Formats: sequence, C-alpha cells, structure tokens
Amino acid sequence: MRSLMLPLAYLPALATGLLVCQHAENVPVWDDFDRVPLLERFAEGELGFQDLYAAHIDHRIVMTRLVILANAKLSGGNLVWENWVTFAIVVGTAVVLGALLRRSLPDAPATCFAAVLGMNALVFSPLQWENFLWAIQTAFVLPMACLVAALLALELGLSLWVRFGLALAAAVVGTHSFSHGLLIWGAVPAWVLLRGSAPNGAGDSRRAFVMAWALAAAAILLPYFLADYRVATSHAYGVEAGEHTPFVAYAAEAASRPRLAANFYLSMVGSPLSRLGPWAPRDVALAWGLAVHGLLAVALTRVVLARDRALWERSLPWIVLAGVTLIACGLTALGRAVPTNALYALAPRYVSVSQYALVALVALGALLATRSPRARLVVVAVAGLLALPVAAGWKAGVDGMVGWQTTRLQARTSLLFIRDFAPRYVKRLDRDYEMVRGPAETLDRYGYLDPPLARDRRPDAFEFAQPGVDGVSGRIDSARVGPGRLSVRGHAALGRGPGREAHGVLLTLGDEGARRVVGIGEGRARPPGRLYRHDHLHGEIELDPAKPTDVWRARVDAAQLPEAPVVHIEAFVVDSDRMRLHPLPQRLRVTRSAGELRVEVESSDESGR
Repeated sequence: MRSLMLPLAYLPALATGLLVCQHAENVPVWDDFDRVPLLERFAEGELGFQDLYAAHIDHRIVMTRLVILANAKLSGGNLVWENWVTFAIVVGTAVVLGALLRRSLPDAPATCFAAVLGMNALVFSPLQWENFLWAIQTAFVLPMACLVAALLALELGLSLWVRFGLALAAAVVGTHSFSHGLLIWGAVPAWVLLRGSAPNGAGDSRRAFVMAWALAAAAILLPYFLADYRVATSHAYGVEAGEHTPFVAYAAEAASRPRLAANFYLSMVGSPLSRLGPWAPRDVALAWGLAVHGLLAVALTRVVLARDRALWERSLPWIVLAGVTLIACGLTALGRAVPTNALYALAPRYVSVSQYALVALVALGALLATRSPRARLVVVAVAGLLALPVAAGWKAGVDGMVGWQTTRLQARTSLLFIRDFAPRYVKRLDRDYEMVRGPAETLDRYGYLDPPLARDRRPDAFEFAQPGVDGVSGRIDSARVGPGRLSVRGHAALGRGPGREAHGVLLTLGDEGARRVVGIGEGRARPPGRLYRHDHLHGEIELDPAKPTDVWRARVDAAQLPEAPVVHIEAFVVDSDRMRLHPLPQRLRVTRSAGELRVEVESSDESGR
C-alpha cells in the first residue's frame, strides 16, 4: 500500500515539472545580468575566489555562482538549465521532508501519506513561479533545502559526529547560497538543546556538540561578515556597488517604523494563502499571517501540554523548521520593508521561504491527529480550511507563469536588437537601457546568448512565415510624422486569449535577404485571472482590464530612412517562441518632398515579398 500511495503523494511535483517545461524561457532578466562580470572573468581565465565570494546585496551566493559557471561550461549558458536546477532542488527538498515525516509518523502510513501530499501541494505550488522560472533563484531555494537536510541528518540513527558532519555540510552550503541560510547555524544547536536526550545518548555529548558547532560557526561566519562585505552587484535596492550592504541601514529605519515592518512580516507569512478570489491579497495575507501564528501556537501548546517525550522529540524538527521560517520572514521584513513596501512581501519568490511555516503546521497537525479521534477531526477541519487558498494559489501560479513567459518572449524581441533600439518597456529586462545593453553585448561576445544579438539590424534569427498561418493576426492602424520620427500604431496577436499576445512587431526596410529593422513595435501582456502589480515586478503587464493587449506602438527615427523620394516600410508580427515573422497586410509609404516627410498606410504589394 505504501508503494502505491507514495507516487500519488508526489503528483504535485509532476504537475509543476510539466509547467516549468512549458513556460521556462532562455531570456535573462534583472539580476541575471549580474553574472556578466563573473562569466567574463571565467572566459578570460582570470576568475578568483573573491569573484565567487563577493556579496550579492546582503548575500554570498557562492553556490549559485558555481551553478552559473557549470551551466556556462556545459550548455553555453542556457538559463533553462538553471530553472531545472532550481526544480531539482525543490524535488530534493520534498523528498527530504517526506523522509523526515516518515520518521515522525512511523506507525501511521495513511496519515503520513496525506501529510506528504499536503506538504507537496505547498512546496511545488506554482505560486512561486519567479523561483521556478527565474534563473538566479537557485540561490533562493537552496537554504531551506539545506535546513531540512540538516534536520534529517540530526534525526538519523548515525554516530554523533557523522551527524555533525552532515549538518555542517548543509549549513556551509546554505550559508553560501542566500542569507537565510545563516539561520541554520542557530537551528542545529536549537534542536540539540531542546531535545529530551543527547543526540547519541551520552550525557556530555550535547555540550561537546554545541561547542564544536560554535567553533565551526565562528570559522565560517567571521569571514562572511568581515571579508569585504560590500555590494558587488548593480541590483541592491538603491545601494551602489562598492558600498556597504544595505541590511543594517534599512533594518535600523524599519525598527523606527514598526507598523510597516509588522505589515510586511505578517503579509509575507500569509502570502502562500493570499490569492483568494475577489479579496485583495494584502488583506487576505495579513489575516492568514495572524492565523498561521495562532495555529502554530495551538499546535505547540498541545505538544508541550501532552508531556509525552516521544511526541516532543518527533515534533521537534517541525518546531525548529517553523521557528526558523518565522525568523527568516522577520529578518526579511527588517531588511526589505523600507526600500520596497508591504506589498513587496507578496512577491511570488518569497513564498518559497514563508511556505515552510505551513509545511511545519501540516506535520504538527498530522502528529496531533494520531493522538485522539477528536484531535483528528480538528486537524481535518483545519486542513479543509487551508485547502481552498492553496488550490487558489495554484490557479494564480499558473496564471503567473503564463504572464511571466509572455513578457520574457516579448523581452527576447527587444533583447535581440538591444544594440540599436532602446525598448519602450525596458523593465521587462532590467531597470534601464544601459543596464541591459552593455551586459547583453558581453554575453553575446562570449556566446552566452541564444539566439545571439542581431547584426546590422538584420532579422536573420527569424524565419519568414506565409500570411495567415498559425492564427496570427494584425494590422497597421495609423502612422504620423513627428519631430524627427515616425510614430506608428497597430494591433497584433498570435491567437486568441491570454498568453497569445504578440511578442513585438518589426518594421523593416529592403527586400528579403537584405532587410534592416528600423523600428520595433511593443505591446503589453495580460495573464489570465486577476492581476496585481506585486505579482509581476519584473515584467510589463496591462493591469487595466478595459485596455486591449493587442495594441502595439513603434517609433522610427527619420535619420534611418534613405533619401529616396519614396520608401516602403513593411511590418511583421514577431513570434519569438517559434522565431517566426508573420507579414502584416499593410505597409507604410513614406514620401519625401522639399525636405519634408509624409507617411500613409497602404495595402502591401505582395509582389514585393
């Protein structure tokens, strides 16, 4: 029965794996561009330890940088490979959680199955799509994986110092992945000191364990904070590269604004359950943040009042997991509430931390459910209460993945021609044009962009499709002459419905084989479902449901146009997923007379294609 039930408990992993396969795209965005100096030094044979150890905001992401270098070597820098590394880390986390829970519930396989299924519904929720689809987020998911690995190592029936070594390895990896990995150094001795007996049954072993752990922590943490702990990234919440990392300054200000910090903290804790129907996520997150604290307090009280040593020891890993999660949320609130705001606590990537309070609650509930029929009824009722917002989170997550993918494909069009055109919606790629152009050219120079940047504004990366195929539609609606430019507007779509927005429109001069792009039309996407700004902080989405998303706008610099009396500009809808260009049925006729330009929209001359 266990062999039959176990695969069913991991069905959420299969579902999310299919979603990642469908929506992951090889397009860098924001912090992904911070890998450029690392890859440049790697390619030139100048890479040193400090390049790996340098602070990324408040974090030393050594492990993630090693993944980046391995990916550059093995795949040429295809970011989708790093998405799969992230997914593999989450799968490993789920497997370790399942093993830990089976140790807590050795005599209740049915309850264990239900709890593992509930945990996996949280751990694999696509609500955290930023982590599954954003390459740099290998850093974000690894510390919690290391924490649960350390807790499992402590629970194994091995010798004290073998467990010490395994937990130490997990702490070192987690510490050098992201800053919440630092909490593992407190979690391990907390488990040792709170346990009813010494880890190996010897009277003095806890003292020796904690002292050795403290020495190891000092050896790792002193260099962490003292060895040139300055920002080495261009994305650091307003702090420039070379300045001190921002946490201390922002935490001091947050402490003087406790309401802001408290709202951020509670919102982050409740975020996994916050996408619930017509209600504003911020209000729902605050309510669930309070509820999660209440439920954890009730569960902990029941465990303590039971005065059952076996129950306490089986509950301890989950109590430590919940405590670390809440501390991590609190530290995030101190460090990020001021430079952002409380809504930022609902960013999808933070779910991969805050969800572990709920994971711990599921485990504690399963343990308590085995105590009595009455406790089982209460736990089932609470589980039913949680099921609806978790399911709603899955729906919101799938919608978010659609929006993320569409904006990445739209960003690919802009990235291809980044040398020559500043994107209208540059925040699909990074904060401003210059933060994209230089790094993109470096990545291209070393062969880490696929497809590579366009040369001489030529659309050579695309194939030209016949009119009317693939359900693509579009037209040029209007064009006018402005100071030094042409302004063009139209409609374009790759099909019907959300996720089928065009990935751009190319305006070109010349015949086939000699075309040059003179302008790029851009529009916005609208994922299915309700939209919130905090769900797409690194994309350009259309929040107003009254505005269409098939509208595109472009500008053509008049200086790019030849001096001929008549010039024809053709337009093509971009499908950057299939790398195809679809011709529009209109073109622009630009006439020049006495130094003045005139433009009109006319039907395309099919003989010129």
